[in-house]
Amino acid sequence: MRTTTQLTAASTLLILAGCAADVSERGSGTLREGLTILGAAPGALSAAYRRGDVVIYLEALRGQATPEIYQNDPESPAWEIDARFTSDQGHAFYVRRGGDAFVEPRWATELEQQDADAPAGSNAHLFELALEAVRALPGEVAAQLEPALAAELAPELDALTDFGRQAPDLYAAQDERARDALRREGLLVEQPGGDVAYGSPSGAEGSNVSQSGGYYYYIELRDKHISYSLFLNGRHSATRAFQWQNSWVRVVDACNHGSCASNSNMGQVCLLQYYDRVVALTQAWTHQACRTGYDTWSNGSGHNCHDDSRVQLRNFVYADWNNGYQYWCNDGDSSADISVGPGDQGGAPRCDAGRSRGYVHPWH
Repeated sequence: MRTTTQLTAASTLLILAGCAADVSERGSGTLREGLTILGAAPGALSAAYRRGDVVIYLEALRGQATPEIYQNDPESPAWEIDARFTSDQGHAFYVRRGGDAFVEPRWATELEQQDADAPAGSNAHLFELALEAVRALPGEVAAQLEPALAAELAPELDALTDFGRQAPDLYAAQDERARDALRREGLLVEQPGGDVAYGSPSGAEGSNVSQSGGYYYYIELRDKHISYSLFLNGRHSATRAFQWQNSWVRVVDACNHGSCASNSNMGQVCLLQYYDRVVALTQAWTHQACRTGYDTWSNGSGHNCHDDSRVQLRNFVYADWNNGYQYWCNDGDSSADISVGPGDQGGAPRCDAGRSRGYVHPWH
């Protein structure tokens, strides 16, 4: 049976924000097996997926249209879409931010709160459920919603599917990466069932790994080619952060106005591990971004995607909080600009301390 859901933007946000917050009141027994649409309106979609006694929640919210340079590139998204996947206890294991801030500010607050109490044990099974959920999602959207609304939600479906279709492989690859890093430092303790626990490290690197209850962080810089016009071609960059607590991992994509790291066209430029950091990490670093307006050429008081990426890289290395208006975010026509404009350097940022393309600004 089809249903038509007509909601105001405010009521939609309340429904979607409640999906993770109120799961204790729902329980797996109140949901049918498979995928259920919980709320839908133009630009907003919420669903639950149940397998046996385990439930995950999927949410996507549309922000503003992407800047003109992405609108002109056929491989880039037309909208800045936020998305997240959460467990039935409300813990996010994937979060995507399309622009400089979440459409629903509570998402940022909830992420910071969850940093202190990630569940014990592996969440690999949640990544498996994410794949099952997005495989079922298009059919259930078509079956449970009116055709016009289902069509309107195509960008939100894409945002959820981009992560879900790669989720199990992503977990497996990152699990091996984490084990390799911990083995190298002598910190890996295998537990029954294959879970990972931290040992009793010593020294500066050991304290970096074990700080905040055994967290292990790293960040990727990714980029892709974008075509602005017949004569102007450049690159778009974004970051993907990984937060491990033993065998529980959270993946956080900062899409920086364009394609996210989950897009198949986004290749890895470089990777920074915990041992690349100079000082201890601040918990909220994954939310860093410029707050000035968007400017393709990063001139005046504006910023582009590469500026956001370098803010995120710098905060990872130095735990240097940027208020959104410093350095690359508001540096005029700077020598550190990376854009498609004439007179600026092209390409993408680098994971080094260079003042031209790296995560150190000439003004530092």
